[in-house]
Amino acid sequence: MDKACSTARRAPRQAAQDAEAVRPLLKVMGEPNRLRIFSLLTQGELCVCDIENAIGLPQNLVSHHLGVLREAGFIRARRAGQWVYYAVDKTTLSQVYPALCRLFNPEYVKDDLRAC
Repeated sequence: MDKACSTARRAPRQAAQDAEAVRPLLKVMGEPNRLRIFSLLTQGELCVCDIENAIGLPQNLVSHHLGVLREAGFIRARRAGQWVYYAVDKTTLSQVYPALCRLFNPEYVKDDLRAC
Protein backbone atom coordinates (compact mmCIF):
# COMPACT_ATOMS: atom_id res chain seq x y z
CA MET A 1 0.00 0.00 0.00
CA ASP A 2 1.50 3.37 -0.92
CA LYS A 3 1.98 6.22 1.52
CA ALA A 4 -1.08 8.14 0.24
CA CYS A 5 -3.29 5.16 1.04
CA SER A 6 -1.88 4.46 4.49
CA THR A 7 -4.37 3.50 7.15
CA ALA A 8 -3.50 6.22 9.67
CA ARG A 9 -6.55 8.01 11.10
CA ARG A 10 -7.47 11.39 9.64
CA ALA A 11 -8.42 14.37 11.74
CA PRO A 12 -11.83 15.91 10.93
CA ARG A 13 -10.07 18.94 9.46
CA GLN A 14 -8.06 16.70 7.13
CA ALA A 15 -11.26 14.96 6.05
CA ALA A 16 -12.82 18.31 5.14
CA GLN A 17 -9.68 19.36 3.24
CA ASP A 18 -9.64 16.06 1.37
CA ALA A 19 -13.28 16.47 0.37
CA GLU A 20 -12.60 19.97 -0.94
CA ALA A 21 -9.48 18.82 -2.80
CA VAL A 22 -11.27 16.05 -4.72
CA ARG A 23 -14.46 18.01 -5.45
CA PRO A 24 -13.22 19.42 -8.81
CA LEU A 25 -12.11 15.98 -9.95
CA LEU A 26 -15.41 14.33 -9.04
CA LYS A 27 -17.40 17.16 -10.62
CA VAL A 28 -15.53 16.92 -13.92
CA MET A 29 -15.39 13.12 -13.96
CA GLY A 30 -19.06 12.80 -13.04
CA GLU A 31 -19.85 13.09 -16.76
CA PRO A 32 -19.46 9.56 -18.22
CA ASN A 33 -17.90 10.62 -21.52
CA ARG A 34 -15.25 12.72 -19.78
CA LEU A 35 -14.42 9.77 -17.54
CA ARG A 36 -14.12 7.54 -20.62
CA ILE A 37 -11.84 10.06 -22.33
CA PHE A 38 -9.70 10.45 -19.20
CA SER A 39 -9.46 6.67 -18.91
CA LEU A 40 -8.27 6.42 -22.52
CA LEU A 41 -5.65 9.10 -21.90
CA THR A 42 -4.22 7.16 -18.96
CA GLN A 43 -2.97 4.72 -21.61
CA GLY A 44 -0.96 7.46 -23.34
CA GLU A 45 -1.17 10.52 -25.53
CA LEU A 46 -3.95 10.65 -28.16
CA CYS A 47 -5.28 13.08 -30.75
CA VAL A 48 -8.97 13.97 -31.11
CA CYS A 49 -9.48 11.59 -34.03
CA ASP A 50 -8.13 8.66 -31.96
CA ILE A 51 -10.51 9.52 -29.12
CA GLU A 52 -13.45 9.91 -31.54
CA ASN A 53 -12.84 6.44 -32.96
CA ALA A 54 -12.36 4.84 -29.55
CA ILE A 55 -15.53 6.15 -27.90
CA GLY A 56 -17.79 6.82 -30.86
CA LEU A 57 -18.53 10.50 -30.22
CA PRO A 58 -18.47 13.22 -32.86
CA GLN A 59 -15.48 15.57 -33.01
CA ASN A 60 -17.35 18.56 -31.56
CA LEU A 61 -18.36 16.64 -28.41
CA VAL A 62 -14.90 15.16 -27.96
CA SER A 63 -13.40 18.64 -28.28
CA HIS A 64 -15.89 20.02 -25.76
CA HIS A 65 -15.08 17.33 -23.19
CA LEU A 66 -11.34 17.77 -23.78
CA GLY A 67 -11.77 21.49 -23.16
CA VAL A 68 -13.50 20.87 -19.83
CA LEU A 69 -10.82 18.38 -18.76
CA ARG A 70 -8.07 20.75 -19.84
CA GLU A 71 -9.62 23.77 -18.12
CA ALA A 72 -9.87 21.77 -14.90
CA GLY A 73 -6.17 20.93 -15.25
CA PHE A 74 -6.52 17.16 -15.54
CA ILE A 75 -5.14 16.91 -19.07
CA ARG A 76 -2.61 18.85 -21.12
CA ALA A 77 -2.27 19.46 -24.84
CA ARG A 78 0.80 19.35 -27.08
CA ARG A 79 0.79 20.73 -30.62
CA ALA A 80 2.82 18.95 -33.30
CA GLY A 81 2.26 20.64 -36.66
CA GLN A 82 -1.45 20.56 -37.42
CA TRP A 83 -2.15 17.93 -34.77
CA VAL A 84 -2.90 18.42 -31.09
CA TYR A 85 -2.15 15.54 -28.75
CA TYR A 86 -3.75 15.20 -25.32
CA ALA A 87 -2.40 13.45 -22.24
CA VAL A 88 -3.11 13.21 -18.52
CA ASP A 89 -1.43 15.95 -16.52
CA LYS A 90 0.47 13.88 -13.98
CA THR A 91 1.31 16.92 -11.85
CA THR A 92 -2.35 17.73 -11.21
CA LEU A 93 -3.17 14.07 -10.71
CA SER A 94 -0.36 13.66 -8.18
CA GLN A 95 -1.75 16.61 -6.20
CA VAL A 96 -5.29 15.19 -6.05
CA TYR A 97 -4.42 11.52 -5.64
CA PRO A 98 -3.46 11.50 -1.94
CA ALA A 99 -6.71 13.21 -0.90
CA LEU A 100 -8.76 10.96 -3.19
CA CYS A 101 -7.09 7.88 -1.79
CA ARG A 102 -7.64 8.96 1.80
CA LEU A 103 -11.27 9.85 1.14
CA PHE A 104 -12.13 6.49 -0.45
CA ASN A 105 -9.94 4.25 1.69
CA PRO A 106 -12.18 1.75 3.57
CA GLU A 107 -9.63 1.71 6.41
CA TYR A 108 -10.65 5.30 7.26
CA VAL A 109 -14.32 4.45 7.64
CA LYS A 110 -15.18 4.23 11.32
CA ASP A 111 -17.56 1.54 12.49
CA ASP A 112 -18.51 3.44 15.65
CA LEU A 113 -22.22 3.26 16.43
CA ARG A 114 -23.85 6.21 18.12
CA ALA A 115 -27.14 6.48 19.94
CA CYS A 116 -29.07 9.73 20.19
